[in-house]
Amino acid sequence: MPTDPYTHMEEAFGLDENPFPAEGISSGAETERYSDLVFPVETHEFRLKMIRGGLQGGRKTGFLWSMSPTGEDTGFGKTTLMRNTVRAINGDFGAAVQGNLGIKPERIKPIVATFAELNEQSRSGLYPVLFAATQNLAAGPDAVMPAIRQKLLAKAGGDRDGMRDMIAESQMKLAPSGQALRSDVLEAFVDNDAGLAELLSEVSDASRLRNGIQYFTGALYILAAAGIEKVFSMIDQLEDLGKKGALSAAKRRREIGRIRDMLEIEPFASRLHMSFTFHPAAAQNLEQDWQANRLPSFDTNAANASAVVVLRGLQSDQQVEELLKVWMEPVRNEHAGPSPVSPFTLGVPGVLLSVSQGRAGVLLNRASELLYAGAEAQVGEIDGAFAQRHFAGNGHLAAIAATDEDGAAADYDDLLA
Repeated sequence: MPTDPYTHMEEAFGLDENPFPAEGISSGAETERYSDLVFPVETHEFRLKMIRGGLQGGRKTGFLWSMSPTGEDTGFGKTTLMRNTVRAINGDFGAAVQGNLGIKPERIKPIVATFAELNEQSRSGLYPVLFAATQNLAAGPDAVMPAIRQKLLAKAGGDRDGMRDMIAESQMKLAPSGQALRSDVLEAFVDNDAGLAELLSEVSDASRLRNGIQYFTGALYILAAAGIEKVFSMIDQLEDLGKKGALSAAKRRREIGRIRDMLEIEPFASRLHMSFTFHPAAAQNLEQDWQANRLPSFDTNAANASAVVVLRGLQSDQQVEELLKVWMEPVRNEHAGPSPVSPFTLGVPGVLLSVSQGRAGVLLNRASELLYAGAEAQVGEIDGAFAQRHFAGNGHLAAIAATDEDGAAADYDDLLA
């Protein structure tokens, strides 16, 4: 009796589980795997324009686009690139990232980053997004607030009242006529390392919608008191602001106007850099209100090159191999094959590149599907011919069927015709 597919993955493929996300959708920093080698040029360009541009170029905004000749505009890795950049910055307050970007050691500044996204369920406006960004600073794998508290506590000689005074002074210095510092934010932060995260977890949805900017502002005052020079806020899925039915035209204009306000008033104007994801559909939906508020251009033309990075997807088999490898390495066991991408063999990366049209998220979904098909067919390895037959619509049954008389697979273009 043949083994089940998951036992076959363990014993024949050397994988403790199917490592690829079945949905091909970014589902959180905790589950994502990343390698700078998949998109080395784009990763460097994004960090150069957003981080160094924000520090030395005077830029307050930047835009991460995805484009393809076929018109598809999602699945190119924008979310993953943003999240990984946040993680890279927050690990050492941006020192390594700045050094890798060529910033001279004496000019490296303490910085932090945060990630949040719009969605149609609970974050259809700027304030709840800012609240989510504050949570990202306070809790989870990218959190910096516990380390910031220890830094401030040491600076105050262990005196909590001294910490309070430094944060209050920070507010008066940065924005004496700006947003007031919420007392609950101050006390929760001063109380213990997890205090701010615990406070934020109990805030109601209604308060997040109304007061999200107050919580974020409090975080900026705290970070400034600890010597943080700049906060890089990565904001994903801006297209949800312009989706039909998501917001009324008046509310959409209001939310975009709020973005403009943050470029003009303190403490945001001097300390915050915002990076937004964009694609053609989002640009079309938001262009009129964006221009009406005289916000910085998100256009991809040459005149705007310093503010824009465009992801165009995977271009080579080598990039595909690196992407597969970074997802497979953590689940390999003692039965693993000789190649970093075993049980996939020569030819599979090219097939996956073709069927995904270079979109990383889609490719991972197809890799998950193909791996399961190979395990269900009980093959020892998954080669290019198996992949071609599978994606031609024959499924795993084609693995045990004869091809042509000399065993060669049919031409891939013919199979997909």
